[in-house]
Amino acid sequence: MELIRDRKAWLQGAGATCNLPPEKVTRARRLVLLGAPGVGKGTQAELLCTKMRACHLSTGDIFRAAKSSQACNLTPALDAALQFMKRGELVPDER
Repeated sequence: MELIRDRKAWLQGAGATCNLPPEKVTRARRLVLLGAPGVGKGTQAELLCTKMRACHLSTGDIFRAAKSSQACNLTPALDAALQFMKRGELVPDER
């Protein structure tokens, strides 16, 4: 079964729903994958998503979806983040 993952729904706030059919869950879990760019977080997240039938959302997904949204649909925080992104300032500080 091909699953559709529309991350734009997450920009709609708390009312957003995951479009994966729910399975009976005995305990809710949230996994956070951390690591440098290019180490495979997205690959592992997709594998976990398929195996556990979980929703996968990344900050990159949020920024890409926000970039194509109308300005009136953005929160002040997302709008500010997009301005940083446009200036090339939304990068990790590796001190």
